[in-house]
Amino acid sequence: MTWKNYLSLALIILVYILTEEARALLISILEIQDTLVQNLLFQFLTLGGIVVTLFSFHQPFEKEWAQIGPQPKLYLWALAGTFLLSAATATVAKIIFGDASLNSIPPDHNSMLLSFLSVVIVAPVLEEILFRLFIFNNVSAIFNSSISILLTSLLFAGLHGVGKYALAVLGMSFATTYVYARTRSLRLAISIHAFFNLLGWMSTLSRGTSARHDLEFPAEFAIVANSALALAFVVLGWLILKNKVQPFRPSDGCVGFNSKTG
Repeated sequence: MTWKNYLSLALIILVYILTEEARALLISILEIQDTLVQNLLFQFLTLGGIVVTLFSFHQPFEKEWAQIGPQPKLYLWALAGTFLLSAATATVAKIIFGDASLNSIPPDHNSMLLSFLSVVIVAPVLEEILFRLFIFNNVSAIFNSSISILLTSLLFAGLHGVGKYALAVLGMSFATTYVYARTRSLRLAISIHAFFNLLGWMSTLSRGTSARHDLEFPAEFAIVANSALALAFVVLGWLILKNKVQPFRPSDGCVGFNSKTG
């Protein structure tokens, strides 16, 4: 029912606010100075709150986690599409906003491990459960698929920052939301997200800058991205004409409050 969808969205906002307050309280009590530790604390608190909220409404997500097994071709198509969209929006963001300075990662092994844990492991799991599993499923019960994909993508990008950072991550956000909408596979969405966060983490780490949740492309990627985008349209057009493109197969059912019955 729609009222349950509105209620669930309100609850997730409440969970987010309470998590931020709890994080601030714990940081004050424990006197935590490390920003990476602070970030991980927020991530784990938020993830715990979301999972508890899901299960409190009897909405376990084992079915969506196991929705799609190993399908190399599907993963390759999803990764290719996500790369093209991510490269396009990241390139546009770089052209419009230029470079933005980031804080340096201290040359400390523990900091590298913490940033890897936060960016490559925890963030993809947390954000895909929050934005795709929870928010998208509830928004799609209120609006049609196109509007739901757009709203979820914009919300995801907006919460990653403003200006350059929001625009840079918009491509990956839209691609991941679209893939999830068509496959209902949480595993696939998390895998794609983790892969691109890994690329961003390796890139920023190699340049001595702090890894962020959003994807940062080096300047050299602009030419490669534009060339790949042009080539992709040619190849995709040829495949469509030859009827070789296999569309995603939507699954039956989804996790969330999408019941159309009373």
